[in-house]
Amino acid sequence: MKKIMGVCILDTDRFFILGIKFILLRHFKSIGQEIFFVGEESIKHADLVFWSALSRLPGRLCRRAVKSQTRPPVYIQLCSRQRDDLRCTCEQGMLWRGASPGDLLTLVEKRLGVRETLTLPVTACGSCALLKLTRSEVRVISCMAQEMSPVSLPQYLKISPKTISAHKRSVMRKLGFKRNEELYHWLRSGGLEQIERPLP
Repeated sequence: MKKIMGVCILDTDRFFILGIKFILLRHFKSIGQEIFFVGEESIKHADLVFWSALSRLPGRLCRRAVKSQTRPPVYIQLCSRQRDDLRCTCEQGMLWRGASPGDLLTLVEKRLGVRETLTLPVTACGSCALLKLTRSEVRVISCMAQEMSPVSLPQYLKISPKTISAHKRSVMRKLGFKRNEELYHWLRSGGLEQIERPLP
């Protein structure tokens, strides 16, 4: 392992973040590994990234690869319920919020152990390529991000309310959101800036 390892935790639950930090600090100190924590603005310095669907970081992790990195970070998604489906080839695992500290450490050690074999993807992986938003979907959620009222949206975009609803549902499916609150939180946090824009 590196002399000093960077860790980034992107989540909205501060108590959960503090718990993960405490467990990781204690564990890595016991094995003589020095770690430091970085925020989202310094994610390129992280070797290990925990992220939730409620953070600004969308599921298209292979698109975030920093070319100067020799190895991509280990991305572990924080999940509210147990799932088995990884969404991106850069996603290395999922941590259920109800998992024990032992499960957390087992997952981290296992994934950091295989990090040396990871390579940066040249293009988007197959699942992320399918997540590309259409121009119409981007227009709808851009207006939603500006908090336009549901009444003014159809008038402004000159499309029916049903079409707007269909575009919104499609965006939520592509980004892995189950509830409207997740989409709105992501939009308010600037998530729209992170997605790849379709060609005009």
